[in-house]
Amino acid sequence: MSDVQALIGFGQVRHTRLRPARNAFAYPTYFLMLPLRSLHRDGSGALAHNRRAALSFFDSDHGDGRANAVQWLDELKQPQALRDYASADEVAARLLKNNPLLAPDKAAWLAPHWAQPGADGRWRILGDPAHRRVNPALYQADEVTEAWKLITAPLLWAEGDRTDVAKWWGDRYPRAEFEARLAVVPQVERTLLSPCGHMLHHDQPEALAAAMRRHLA
Repeated sequence: MSDVQALIGFGQVRHTRLRPARNAFAYPTYFLMLPLRSLHRDGSGALAHNRRAALSFFDSDHGDGRANAVQWLDELKQPQALRDYASADEVAARLLKNNPLLAPDKAAWLAPHWAQPGADGRWRILGDPAHRRVNPALYQADEVTEAWKLITAPLLWAEGDRTDVAKWWGDRYPRAEFEARLAVVPQVERTLLSPCGHMLHHDQPEALAAAMRRHLA
C-alpha cells in the first residue's frame, strides 16, 4: 500500500435547543479520512472497503451512489460554467427556446432579471453553474415518503398538462413512481393548467395565482 494511510478521527456532536423547552445533549462520534484513490488502486488493508464488517466504507453510500466514489470526486474538480450572451435580446431568445409557451413580451421582461451584463458587455445568467454537479447527499426516497405521510396541511399540487417527466428523468423516475410518492400525502388538491409546461409561473401566471387564492381562502 502507498504511504497515504486511512485515518480515523474522534469528536463530539453537541446540540442545544432553547424552545419550546431548553434541552441539550452531546454524544461521541468519529469520522474517517480515506485516501480513496489509493484504496482502489492498492487495496484497503485492515479497513473493510465495499464489504461488510464492524467498520467499513462503501463508495455507493456517497456521491451519486456509483461503485467508485473517486469518479464522483474527480467530477467535482471539473470547472462548471454557463454560456454567455451578446445582448439581452439573445437571453430572451434563449428563454423562448427553452420554453416555447413563454410569450415574447414576458421573455423580454425576464431577460434582464435572469441575466446581467459583465464588465466586458457579455450577458451572463445569474445562476450558480455548480448546480450541474451531482448532489453529494443521496436522496433517500423511502425516508422522504415517510415524512410526507406526516404532512397535516392541505397541499395544492399544480401541474402543467405538457410537463414531460421523462424529458428530465428518463427511465430513472417513471410517472408511476411519481404518482405513488404523491399518493402518500394525506390531503392533496390537484389542479392541471393548460396549455402549460414545467414553468407554471411563466406559462399560466394568472391561472396559477387564481388556484393558489382558492386554495388559501
